[in-house]
Amino acid sequence: MFSISNAIAYEHLMVRTKKDKPSSIRDCLGHPIWFDVQGGGQDKWCPEEGEKVIELLNQLKRASIVPDLFYLTSVMLI
Repeated sequence: MFSISNAIAYEHLMVRTKKDKPSSIRDCLGHPIWFDVQGGGQDKWCPEEGEKVIELLNQLKRASIVPDLFYLTSVMLI
């Protein structure tokens, strides 16, 4: 997320000063990435996005990890 924000909004001028802390969530799911979930939604809800979130939460559950996380979504209209 830092790299994307830095490129889009700050023309690569932000400097990251902190090192990543150990993270059981990152160890289980990998580094933060964007998922391109194809689906249709109404009233700000896309069932396919919800299914993807449940899939990821189930991965954490199987690894006995209680997550402290946030979830971002965006919609691109063409």
